[in-house]
Amino acid sequence: MKKPMLRRLRDYLFQPKLRAAAALGDFIASQAAYLAQRTSLEFCRNTLAYSHQYLMHDPSFMDALRVCRWESFAALVEDMLVCAEGHLRPDDAAAAQRLVAPLAALARGMFDRYERPRHRPQGWDDVLQRITQRLAQAQLGAPRPPLVISAVSAQRLYDCMPVYSDNKEKDKEAAFGAVRFGFAGFAAKLAAALEPAPVRRELLALSPA
Repeated sequence: MKKPMLRRLRDYLFQPKLRAAAALGDFIASQAAYLAQRTSLEFCRNTLAYSHQYLMHDPSFMDALRVCRWESFAALVEDMLVCAEGHLRPDDAAAAQRLVAPLAALARGMFDRYERPRHRPQGWDDVLQRITQRLAQAQLGAPRPPLVISAVSAQRLYDCMPVYSDNKEKDKEAAFGAVRFGFAGFAAKLAAALEPAPVRRELLALSPA
C-alpha cells in the first residue's frame, strides 16, 4: 500500500526512528538510490554542459547512464551497510560476527525488490559476496568514519561514469566530493534515527548461534 502524501512528506522531512531490520533496509535502499541518481546525473550535466540535453535522448548514452546508476547503487548499499554495522556491532566478537550474514541478507532483499537490470543477467551474487567479505573485514578494526567508508562507492561511481571531460583529475575530485557530501548526510541521518538495540536483537535472532 502506498503511503499517504502527508506521511511521505513527514518521513522525508523528519526521518522516523529505525527500530526494525526492515526499516533499516528500506532506509538504506532509498538513500542509496537517491544518492546514485543525483550524483551520476549531476556529474554528467556538469561535464557535458550544453550537450547534456541532446545526449539525454541518445539510447546508447542512456543505457550507459543506467548501468552507472545501478552499479553506484550497489556500491552505496555496500558502504552504507558497513556504516550501519559500525553502529550495530556489539562488544562481544562472536556476536559481532553473527551480524554479517543477516546484514548481507538485508542487502539481497534490497536488490530483489527491483527488476534485474539488463546488464546483469547473472544477478547480484558477486556484489553480495563482496558485501559479506567487506563486512567481515570491517570487523577487524574499529568502525571507520564515513569519509573513509565512502571512498569505495565514490571510486566505483567514478569508474562507471558514461562520460568524462579532458581533465580526469578534476572529474575524479568532483565525483568523490559529491559522493562524500551525500554520504555524510546519510551517516548523520542514520546516527540520529537508528536505535541499535532492537535492530541488533532482530538481526542476531536471524543468525545461528
